[in-house]
Amino acid sequence: MMVTFNILILQEIDGSTAKGGHDAFATAKAEYLAEIEQRFVLPSAKQQDFCLTVARVFGTACQQLELDHKGLIDADKENSRVLNNRQGLHKLVSNA
Repeated sequence: MMVTFNILILQEIDGSTAKGGHDAFATAKAEYLAEIEQRFVLPSAKQQDFCLTVARVFGTACQQLELDHKGLIDADKENSRVLNNRQGLHKLVSNA
């Protein structure tokens, strides 16, 4: 089927198809699009479940990213605090 469709596309581009060839092209194109839709588009009954699952996974991933981000901010604050305290200690030791 795919080879036939490709040949018909080339004929359509060349303009060498006759009326019967154009009808065959239209038929092959319709069959190809129907096959693609059947292969890659979920039935409407399953689309809602799929969308809910994706939304749930996305929400969980966002929550985890927010927690990780908060942890990184807290770690950065702690690092800054430690560095600032060390500088204060160095000043105290050098003054003594």
